[in-house]
Amino acid sequence: DEIRQMTMTANEYLAKCELGIKNLLDEGTPELSYFWKELGCWVRIRVDWISNDRTLILDYKTTGTTADIQQYRNMITHTGLDVQDSLYRRGVHAIERNQPRMVFLVQETKSPYLCALMGMDGMFREMGMQKVEKGIAIWKDCLSTGIWPGYPMDIQVVEPKPWTLAEWEMRQNPAVAI
Repeated sequence: DEIRQMTMTANEYLAKCELGIKNLLDEGTPELSYFWKELGCWVRIRVDWISNDRTLILDYKTTGTTADIQQYRNMITHTGLDVQDSLYRRGVHAIERNQPRMVFLVQETKSPYLCALMGMDGMFREMGMQKVEKGIAIWKDCLSTGIWPGYPMDIQVVEPKPWTLAEWEMRQNPAVAI
């Protein structure tokens, strides 16, 4: 019942939002796979949904916390959405010869199952593109040399991030807190 309600809510949202997708099956293709070669390496993607004219890729994400884009933005690099955005647009371009738009539909898994749309700006897309290019180059090098890098063999010393130190210092001396 929850999944049916989520589906109904997402479909209603897609019909009313700026994308105006009234019927996913009539207006596009779900679960379409693309295969192509780059630098001699096979690459594969499977888009959740792509419009019939192949200019819009829609990827569905669920979240147990919030679909608020300002908060969800923190998930982009942690979950590799910048890489996914770049790789998917790259794959569709390689096959379809167009520059598709990529949009993430983020939906909460708790009632009322709110939805939001998210797209990457130019800086996120550029960062994702650089990561994809580096990844393909590393993959090609590993395939050709047979050497697959892992974690370092020596002890790695870690240090706290500046905000972690600042937070700790604030907790140690609450009178200093603003």
